[in-house]
Amino acid sequence: GWKSDRGWVYIALGPPDYIDKHPYDALQKPYEQWEYSSLGMRYIFTDPYLLGDYRLVCPPPAPGTFIWQ
Repeated sequence: GWKSDRGWVYIALGPPDYIDKHPYDALQKPYEQWEYSSLGMRYIFTDPYLLGDYRLVCPPPAPGTFIWQ
């Protein structure tokens, strides 16, 4: 939804140019990489509790960068 970290990034930057999804692996938590090649940015979201609630972990949002701060 729009109140999630992925939702805020999507609202602020639009759809990513590429999404690399890793839904589950026995050795690591689910994660997604969103790439914005036109901006030279890559955002990584993880689902630490396996509940479908992906949180932005890399890069951490800079102060004032996104509207949720």
